[in-house]
Amino acid sequence: MSSERTLDSNTNTPTDQLESGYDVLAKRSDNIDRHASPWGDSHFQQCYSWPTTRPVLPRLTDNRVLLAGCGRGDHVPWFSDHGASVVGVDISEAAIREARQQFGDVATFHSADLTRSLDFADADSFDLVFSNLVMSHIEEWQPVFEEFHRVLVPQGDLVVATIHPRYIRSGADIESYYTLTQVMNDWPEIELPTFYRPMNAVITSFVDAGFRLRTFEEPEPPDAYEEYYPERYRKALNEPEILVVRAQADREAPSSVPSDQASRGG
Repeated sequence: MSSERTLDSNTNTPTDQLESGYDVLAKRSDNIDRHASPWGDSHFQQCYSWPTTRPVLPRLTDNRVLLAGCGRGDHVPWFSDHGASVVGVDISEAAIREARQQFGDVATFHSADLTRSLDFADADSFDLVFSNLVMSHIEEWQPVFEEFHRVLVPQGDLVVATIHPRYIRSGADIESYYTLTQVMNDWPEIELPTFYRPMNAVITSFVDAGFRLRTFEEPEPPDAYEEYYPERYRKALNEPEILVVRAQADREAPSSVPSDQASRGG
């Protein structure tokens, strides 16, 4: 992950910054060095995050999979080759155009904001939702997870690989462990919003959205990571850079507090 700084005031919303930023990165993807790339061909993803995420994924044969934040579709072939029917969604229209050009014959793609309703998907449409290195860009997780719950079949799986909060905090001037904090993450020629949150906020976002945690991994980096990022590799042996969570959708999503319970104050 690139260097970070705390956010100065900006008239653009984080969603605007995310959409425009990834549009820029998608259009310039062929000219971005793999050392600094945000895409699936980066050394970080190929040597650390992806090989430690794959073992957490469920069986894929005949499963309907939503890649939530698919980018330019780098992981589509892997899911397709393992027997999944794939739908990808991303906020960047430029990334989606590239994904359609490259993988439109094996997957369906939509341009949409994960923080809003996924109108292209009916309830119970997917067996797995996989979000890869996207959620750290999103401020409020629970509404997003509630929408994932809606489109998942009962007992369907949500797998989230995200930048570890501890790693985000270590790269920015964040005073309080307990406070949700926005920072700006530097990428080639652009900055993207990133959010630090305490671990309690990570866990409760899943639980309060109706998910049951099944796997909670803070993986050490594989040895291959050392070749490209020797200093980060040594640090990651003591403090992980990523967090991988697998959660299962309960049959019923949590509902609002009944009015009679609310009137009793408990």
